[in-house]
Amino acid sequence: MKRWKRRLLRTIGALFLLALIVPVLDVWEGIRRQYVMMTNPFALARQNKSDWPAKNGQDKFSPELEDAAARDQYRGAGQSKSLLPVPSDRETALHRVAYLGLLEDWERYAFTDAYRVKLVLVDGRGTVVKAYSESDYPGGKTPSDYVGAKDAPRIIAALPYVAEDGPPIFFDRADGPPWYCMAASTNPPPIIGETRPVPPYAALCWPNMNAPAPDLKDLWDRDFFSFRPHERRDARPNVLGVSEQFSVNNVGLRDDDVVLPKPPGVYRILCVGASTTEEGPSNDLTYPNILERLAHKKFGGR
Repeated sequence: MKRWKRRLLRTIGALFLLALIVPVLDVWEGIRRQYVMMTNPFALARQNKSDWPAKNGQDKFSPELEDAAARDQYRGAGQSKSLLPVPSDRETALHRVAYLGLLEDWERYAFTDAYRVKLVLVDGRGTVVKAYSESDYPGGKTPSDYVGAKDAPRIIAALPYVAEDGPPIFFDRADGPPWYCMAASTNPPPIIGETRPVPPYAALCWPNMNAPAPDLKDLWDRDFFSFRPHERRDARPNVLGVSEQFSVNNVGLRDDDVVLPKPPGVYRILCVGASTTEEGPSNDLTYPNILERLAHKKFGGR
């Protein structure tokens, strides 16, 4: 009986402490939040209580970073301040489709939207088991139902070779869209109806000719995904109203042009993010480029 009473008292004590701790933490969080709102320059600017960018120099870069000659000293190999060729449709399609087969089913829908392509998945029988441009695909179609009559025999003949882990294949247009590209797919499609797909699988994609044409005045090549190669904006205002020098490289990123294929011994790091990743008064003063400079300074220009 005494043991039971001790357990009850301990439980009541723990609940009492928890009831005290929760409001104390809530009060502490409120104090901390209020401190940030009263002292952070950006938070003050959002409340119209201060200027942004800050006038007191807090938003300034160090003299070393603002020194263009010093930045060039640590520019890595495999880059060029001069314009380099933009990858061709063939090179781009082969590169993208090589990774397409590794994507999950839902990711393939995002792939078709991002790259404005149509995509079907073909199984070992030469049957289209999934069409990602059709919301309610009934099944039972073949590549001949999607591609031009002159292109279908070439594509069907290449299916077994590609599906058995052969390298991706690019087809120039004969009687249809500008090109077709095909690669092995390791992830099987979902079962549609009572028909079970038969491995191996191949992914076949081609340009979606019905997709809205890109706005040639826009920086974006793929909205919020990649920029138009070799676009340039001088004195472009960012979301904070700060003027930026903004230029896009040969692969659609805000950076210097890159040598393709990548030279031996060169390491490349891709930074993924939103405005904080791409913003800066110049290309060299975005955080990915500052990170690159620090890495080159530490480990050598690789």
